[in-house]
Amino acid sequence: MKRITSALLIISLILITMVSSAYAKNDAGTAAVDSISRLKNITYSNKGDRVYFLIKKAALTRGTKNLKPLYTDSLDETGRVYTVTFPARNADIGEGVLDINDEYVKSLEVRKNGDGTTSIIFTGQSENSYLIYTRDSGDTAVTVIRPAADGQGPVVIDAGHGGTAKGGYYGDLYEKDLNLDIARRLESLLKKSGVKTYMIRSDDTNVDNYERAYIANMLDAKLFISIHNNAASSKSINGTMTLCYPSTKRGFTGRDLAQIVQQELLASLKTDNRKVRYRPDLIVLRETKMPAALAEIGFMTNKKDRENLLKESFRQSAAQALCRSVIKALEKVS
Repeated sequence: MKRITSALLIISLILITMVSSAYAKNDAGTAAVDSISRLKNITYSNKGDRVYFLIKKAALTRGTKNLKPLYTDSLDETGRVYTVTFPARNADIGEGVLDINDEYVKSLEVRKNGDGTTSIIFTGQSENSYLIYTRDSGDTAVTVIRPAADGQGPVVIDAGHGGTAKGGYYGDLYEKDLNLDIARRLESLLKKSGVKTYMIRSDDTNVDNYERAYIANMLDAKLFISIHNNAASSKSINGTMTLCYPSTKRGFTGRDLAQIVQQELLASLKTDNRKVRYRPDLIVLRETKMPAALAEIGFMTNKKDRENLLKESFRQSAAQALCRSVIKALEKVS
């Protein structure tokens, strides 16, 4: 399958040493670095729904399920200036100011303090929330989140895997690419139907699983739809399944969502029914606070399923089935 890519809107600060005023330009605008900046090992991306800074080899949190901050933080009286302070040894990022001036962030400043600490000062265009998460890779992602108004949370679309996490594969066909293609199609369909969405990833990038769940929770999402495809050691195994967490909560749960998703996928794709299955071990289902379901569209290792997955019409049908599922589910959770 041809991998789908798009131009990244990334302001890269890695190993920058400035002796005079300089600018990092891209298609959407200009970010100016002041004349004394010596910032390094930080990148910023505002290309998709997930707006984030990535700090290379920086230890700002510890753990996953029980996330422990290795920093102190504060928010000024305007709610727009958020300061994070941590031991300087935890991150080698230099110091200086980056003027961003996009929809979310006005600027970022790194300041070396006299007590052996470093502060990162995020100045937002409005009141933002920030998820700080140190990944298994040792890099720290800081996701910028604009809180939703009451009852206005989005439907989160999670294209499984991404970046170095390829997921399943068959030859040069990678699960991560199929997942993203179907996710983009679902996003487009939902937007046309007037549904507010949030894509965990819009390109081929890494996002840890706990990170995905925490982002959805901070967004106060209404639903969480994770899109995957399967692979098996036996090439005869085929079909569609939908996974959920065995919740004991009252009301509309992930199990209810999974049943709707499975019914719609089977009706649309005419694939073999591998049923709804409980998966209490899956982080994105267990740690999300809203109804969540993970759709396994087909098996890349099965000839019939693989031939279908390679067809644009099949992937579009999968997206349409997921769109119908979301709309039906929203009627029940609203």
